[in-house]
Amino acid sequence: MLDRTIVVLVADHGEQFLEHGFMKHCHTLFDTDIRTPLALRIPGVEGVREVLAPVQNVDLVPTLLDYLDIPIAEGEVDGRSLRPLIEGEDGDGAPYSYAMQGPRRSVNDRRFKLRYNARRKEFNLHDLERDPEERHDVLADNAEVFLRMQQELLGWESR
Repeated sequence: MLDRTIVVLVADHGEQFLEHGFMKHCHTLFDTDIRTPLALRIPGVEGVREVLAPVQNVDLVPTLLDYLDIPIAEGEVDGRSLRPLIEGEDGDGAPYSYAMQGPRRSVNDRRFKLRYNARRKEFNLHDLERDPEERHDVLADNAEVFLRMQQELLGWESR
């Protein structure tokens, strides 16, 4: 049975333990809340592969449908199939990843993460390379990055 069964280990959220002043989850879009594990065992895919490119939970359904050879029409489901990334055909994967929790939104290009609170109309920008714990807002010193990331976030929301 295992030879024809896809096994998925996934989490829908992380937890905070006062890293940013909150306990539990669903308060922020810091990586402590939104960066979660995803592990797949797929019949026919040999060996162990670690994909470092960021992916999203919405990519799981199109990925499973792709491996099950169930066609989906353009726009029928959110996300994208990760099959090319899993099988080493997609290089670095998508250039951006997104998150949403209530009025909060974020976009991440692997170097920077822009967080936006629509209720407060407040933006924060973090340099994940220099500050992986997301403790320092660098928006004031990175106007060009902010504008690029803001356009990407607004485009994602409108799509």
